[in-house]
Amino acid sequence: MTARPSVRPMLATLLALILTVLSTALPAGAEQPATIPTIGWLIFGPEERALDGFRQGLRELGYVEGQNIAIEARRLEENGDRLAEQIEELARRKVKIIVTGGVSATLAAK
Repeated sequence: MTARPSVRPMLATLLALILTVLSTALPAGAEQPATIPTIGWLIFGPEERALDGFRQGLRELGYVEGQNIAIEARRLEENGDRLAEQIEELARRKVKIIVTGGVSATLAAK
C-alpha cells in the first residue's frame, strides 16, 4: 500500500501561482474592472472535496467567490470526450488561469 501524498502543499503552491497571476492582471493603483477575475477549474471526476478545499484556501487569503473572485468549474468524464470543448469554453470566458487535474486535461489546456 502506498501512502497518498498530502494535498495541502500542492494547494498552497497552486494558490501562490494563482495569486501571482491575479496580481499581475490587476496593477497596483489601477481602477478595479467591472468584472471580477475568473479561475477555470477543469478536473476529471467528482472532485467536490478538492474544489471545496480550493475555495477554503482562497477564502483564507481574502478571496471570496462571488465577491472578488469567480470560479468556472467544469467536471469531465474519465473518457474526456468533451475535453477540448470545455477548454475552448473556458477560453471564451476569458478566465485568468485554468486549474487542471490529470495529465490529459493539463496537456489539452496547455
